[in-house]
Amino acid sequence: MWTARPVWAILLTVVATLVAAYSSAVALVVPTSLPLWQRAVAGCVTSLVAVGLVVLWRRRLVHRPWSGVALSWSWRALGHGLLGLGIAAAAILTAQATCVAADACEWVPLSGVGIPLGEVVVSTFISAVLVQGFPEELLWRGNLTDLLGRRWGPGVVLLITSVAFGMLHLVSSGPQDGVGEHVLYVVMATALGFACGAARLRTGSTWAAVGVHGGFHLAKGLVPAQPEELAALLAAWTVALTVAGLALLLRRPARLRSHAAAERP
Repeated sequence: MWTARPVWAILLTVVATLVAAYSSAVALVVPTSLPLWQRAVAGCVTSLVAVGLVVLWRRRLVHRPWSGVALSWSWRALGHGLLGLGIAAAAILTAQATCVAADACEWVPLSGVGIPLGEVVVSTFISAVLVQGFPEELLWRGNLTDLLGRRWGPGVVLLITSVAFGMLHLVSSGPQDGVGEHVLYVVMATALGFACGAARLRTGSTWAAVGVHGGFHLAKGLVPAQPEELAALLAAWTVALTVAGLALLLRRPARLRSHAAAERP
């Protein structure tokens, strides 16, 4: 089927990512502008749209089982998700602490944002996991990785999905300004894709990739650091995520699983 061919699969994944994101664009609004329950609903819509698109793609177009996306429900899956979250959070907090120590950033207390701490935590989780981590990893490290894995080896798939994921962020809105910061932002997103892909490859579970992606956003959202220059913080995140990805790949390489193999409950 043509939708399983590499170029078309990547392009359709980009389209599906944008459709899922914009299907509940209200979930991306500044936290104070919407009631918490509405943001939770919007986040769930984003995830459900991504699930629906993948189900339709796999059942109607490529005729491949859901197991290929490696998102089974099990205690092992929970462990993989927490592992990814912990690795990403440790990497990002280390990067930010390094920036603070080098006087390139300063910590921003959550108490200073004028929102109850509980609401900040829940809102950040909605954005980190429901809006970004789960739907994007389902599409990129779940479905797309499985489709490309039918044609290429794990290393090639990891490289291609990481670069394509990074390039998608050329259209991302954010605080980056100027050509240099936009380029660094794409490089950082590529490093995030690499770390997520490495977690998927290392564990055989897309939940580990969801954990890495969610952990990245949770760490920088709940323990924020304000940089003097955004480029310094982007560079620190890039290095930290790359090191985390390499650590996942290099640790006990004999136990690495093929990304095309589905996780068993």
